[in-house]
Amino acid sequence: MKLASPPESTTHLHLLSVLVTEIVKKNLTAGRVRILDSGCGNGHFSSFMHLNLTALFPNVVFEIHGYDVADHGVQAKDYFSKTLSWCKQHSPDVQWEDRLKLITHDQSWPFESSFFDFVLSNQVLEHVWDHQHFFSEHSRVLKKGGSGVHLFPLKHYIYEGHLLIPFVHRISDWYLLKTYIKLMNKIGIGAYQKGQVSLEEYSEKHADYMTFYTNYLSYSELMRIVKQAQLRPSLKYTVDYYLHKLRQVFKRNVLLDLGWHKRTGLLYSFTNHGLKYVSGITLFVEKENTYTRV
Repeated sequence: MKLASPPESTTHLHLLSVLVTEIVKKNLTAGRVRILDSGCGNGHFSSFMHLNLTALFPNVVFEIHGYDVADHGVQAKDYFSKTLSWCKQHSPDVQWEDRLKLITHDQSWPFESSFFDFVLSNQVLEHVWDHQHFFSEHSRVLKKGGSGVHLFPLKHYIYEGHLLIPFVHRISDWYLLKTYIKLMNKIGIGAYQKGQVSLEEYSEKHADYMTFYTNYLSYSELMRIVKQAQLRPSLKYTVDYYLHKLRQVFKRNVLLDLGWHKRTGLLYSFTNHGLKYVSGITLFVEKENTYTRV
């Protein structure tokens, strides 16, 4: 399947592919489908979903909603007005002022319970401070039988993607963290570029970034929190993210049908779990529980 609007990144392509696969699997090819972009940021992914889903499923009315957090501190102060402007420019047929919300980090999500068919996030969960609150709200706003798809790295991955330094996200002691950032950049490992600020200032600033603006979970912590929210957790689409990366190397930005294999078996499961050491994982959750005591 070809795309109506090209992806900005592999993450956009992968999340859309998972979404399309699940829409077809659930037979949601007519009627209304509501999707939440959790941590919508600059709005590019929300608009990307709208443009492509409406082209792929002309018989479906898609409602793309989103929210972001105003008091996290990682975004510029005026970023949300730019988000709205960008979305209105690229998808003018949507009333984005009604669809995109700005909240505080501890506020309940501003949506009705059992409202969404899907909840998605793209590289967001490593920045969330209260994961229990996140997944509790996730479960609340999701319809019974609905799904969530979340692409993000766990604590297990080696090469931290923001500072480009291995294991830097594992260090809790602030002074050790600052020293490690400075040392690694001195030997040419990291994102520091001479001429912007001094290495000393850069190391202090980014030790604060890692301390106050990232919050990596381990696999066991993630599974426990998701299950407490009464959601089924799985990593079943993780391998497909790396297939998308491989295809993009060869400039093949097509939308994959991810239903071509069953995602079962020990080897497949071990591969999904092994990839958490490489880069991001794809957390797939479902609001479903078939067990009843006889």
